Amino acid sequence: ELLPTPLKSHYIYNMRDLGKVFQGVLRADPQFVDSKDAMTRLWVHECFRVFHDRLIDEPDRAWFTKIMDEKLTNLFQATWKQLFGGSTQLCFFADFLRGGMDNAPYEEVTNEATLKSFCEEKMEEYNYEPGFVAMNLVLFRDALGHLCRISRVIRLPRG
Repeated sequence: ELLPTPLKSHYIYNMRDLGKVFQGVLRADPQFVDSKDAMTRLWVHECFRVFHDRLIDEPDRAWFTKIMDEKLTNLFQATWKQLFGGSTQLCFFADFLRGGMDNAPYEEVTNEATLKSFCEEKMEEYNYEPGFVAMNLVLFRDALGHLCRISRVIRLPRG
């Protein structure tokens, strides 16, 4: 279905991409991903980060979401509604919320308000540093999602 075309030349997938999904899943800490549903949400999240984030138009994204929903039903006996509470939006996973830890756990962000306040606090700390230009960013949901994605990519080996 998603063959490369001149417009979509980056739609080339290989075993390395599948390995990236497993790398992301293996980053999880068993203390925080402790149920079948939590592990399934993590798997869906990693598949979306590796494959869905490359898609450039809405029909391709809808096709991928439909395939993921089918796989959830067939392989995990779960539904999107069951895992994500009827929301069409994915949950976030991050490993930077527990400040001060050397190996902070890669865990699901259960409260987006906590994520937002953490990021605002870090931005405020940055703004008070002498010699830096202050950033006054509005951290809406998409911006928080991009922060989590960037952090994920940077922390992966060869990221």
